[in-house]
Amino acid sequence: MMSKYRCVIVDDESGARNLIRGFFARFFPEYEILGEAGSVDEAVALIDEEQPDLILLDIEMPLGTGFDVVEQCSFKNFNVVFITAHDHYALDAFRISAIDYLIKPLRLQDLRDALERFEKRAGDENKGSQLKVLMDNLSSDSATAKRIVLPSVHGFELVPVHTIIRCEAERNYTAFFIDGDKKIIASRTLKEFDEILTPLGFFRIHQSHLVNLSKVVRYYKGQGGELEMTDKTRVPVSRTKKEDLLKIFLE
Repeated sequence: MMSKYRCVIVDDESGARNLIRGFFARFFPEYEILGEAGSVDEAVALIDEEQPDLILLDIEMPLGTGFDVVEQCSFKNFNVVFITAHDHYALDAFRISAIDYLIKPLRLQDLRDALERFEKRAGDENKGSQLKVLMDNLSSDSATAKRIVLPSVHGFELVPVHTIIRCEAERNYTAFFIDGDKKIIASRTLKEFDEILTPLGFFRIHQSHLVNLSKVVRYYKGQGGELEMTDKTRVPVSRTKKEDLLKIFLE
């Protein structure tokens, strides 16, 4: 089979590199492994020379990290799936930046899922922009400084999280209502954005609605009630969410 995608593996552990290479050889023959690297310097040299489509990139390495690799590469037009043995690298930053990551020990199904997501966005021309958003989000401790990547049928948009007023489910898509009467349709479900945005001050008040709590103006009583948002819209609160919502505001 002719190789469709060109890939580089970066991990300081030879056993981890062998495992990944074995997965590709057995289950993903459409990927050509261009080479492997076990350090930051080796990785930068290999990536700049081979210019791969995809990098499987370990975060923890001797004398540096996978983030150092991204920053030091001259060639940046690649997709990356980060690999980590720990969960202390602010994984929410990966989620809002639309960057994939895998947790060690690696599982075949997790790798398969990550590759499927990569193949869907392989033709994107702005890969470097998503990596820059990730680096900015990782370096920021403030939720107001973070940006989220919203994928659409035409590409993606970068939106400051603090400008999002609310999100509404539209079948398998999500409508984002943003300061300045702006609306963006993102090609992911509300459930996915719920998982990403809840740690950043959002709350799922209804099966179809996720709101930025900092954009709530007032609450109207009712069976479940309604929230008035800064854009003057009124959003229904489900009966099952009412108690938890009121606790947040009354604490």
